[in-house]
Amino acid sequence: MKGYTIGIDVFDRPQAFNADSDPLVRVHAGKLRKLLATYYATEGAQDVWRIDIPKGTYVPEYRRQRVTSPPTADAGRIASPPRRTANRRFSWLPAPCPRRLPCYPSCRC
Repeated sequence: MKGYTIGIDVFDRPQAFNADSDPLVRVHAGKLRKLLATYYATEGAQDVWRIDIPKGTYVPEYRRQRVTSPPTADAGRIASPPRRTANRRFSWLPAPCPRRLPCYPSCRC
């Protein structure tokens, strides 16, 4: 997967898009890597599958993690899903775009 292809297909850049001079794809890939690392260090620590995007490439890697859960006092109790308050966003959601016009075709701002 190339930066040029991502720039055109995801960010709706023109055919003359130059991935070497326009950092858009690299910047968003870096942000995605940080978000994934944060997610798997916190909420996703117990997930069975992990998605990584190694530096130097845009091709995701899917890996099965070894999940070990520490014994708890209430191991027999069924855990309820985390509650979401009305004004709190899930940490894995991207921040809303501050622009009045959409940044890219799938942007919901």
